[in-house]
Amino acid sequence: MQETMMHYPLTLSHRLERAGKFFSKTEIVSRRPAHTLHRFTYADLDWRARALAEALRKARLERGDRVATLGRGEDQHWATKWPVSSLGAMLIAAVRGNRNLHVLQH
Repeated sequence: MQETMMHYPLTLSHRLERAGKFFSKTEIVSRRPAHTLHRFTYADLDWRARALAEALRKARLERGDRVATLGRGEDQHWATKWPVSSLGAMLIAAVRGNRNLHVLQH
């Protein structure tokens, strides 16, 4: 009987790595606040996330630290989500009137 368990971790960073490898040319489209569309691929997202993860490591981001973004569904927010999570920090979308702002202040 063949095993049914996956042979890689089911973490966000591994999911992005696999998406960058197997779906590298698949396009992701996000809408920016000025109602313009921004297009990029999973390979682009993987590269951006790796670069940001390295910068955050150098800035000594630690497990449990909080990182805020001002965008909700934009490409910058998604490129931040993966590396922040992989380092064990919390990503918070800070939007005016959002209860998450209280978390950032404390």
